[in-house]
Amino acid sequence: MHWCGGSIIDANHILTAAHCLDHGISTYRVHAGENNLESDDGTEQVLDIAEIIIHPEYLNGEGTNANDIAILRLAFPLAFNDAVQPIALPNPGHISTGVFQTSGWGALTQGGGSPDVLQKVQVPLVEDAQCAEYYGSGQINGDIQICVNTPLHNINPTQSSQILVSLLLK
Repeated sequence: MHWCGGSIIDANHILTAAHCLDHGISTYRVHAGENNLESDDGTEQVLDIAEIIIHPEYLNGEGTNANDIAILRLAFPLAFNDAVQPIALPNPGHISTGVFQTSGWGALTQGGGSPDVLQKVQVPLVEDAQCAEYYGSGQINGDIQICVNTPLHNINPTQSSQILVSLLLK
């Protein structure tokens, strides 16, 4: 069962959302190179997780999504190929602007089901003030988070970018 997405940082590490990791380490496996959840494309790599590192200032259930980030250290390294590649990370001090591409298997319509095939969408950045208006003051920290406008939610803070890995329950 697909659980959450993540982004490949390097052959040994995956970036994901901390709120996705409510269960023990043995509950999850990383499926990299996945495109269609219902069929084997021949590009998938399935790996166990050796360690879960949750941001020390993540406050699960405290009414904020600040620092909702975690690193998964894989038990074995990924083999990079056409279907499995690390994300391009920005340089330190980079200021995000413009349009972002995100992907995943999330619902395509409000209350709708999830697709089997990986989807991608381009979403524009939303100014901090507009995002705070939608979510409430103190919910989004513009110093460490960005907010994007999606067709489905109208305004939604991004939880991940270029999701090329899926976190699955064993």
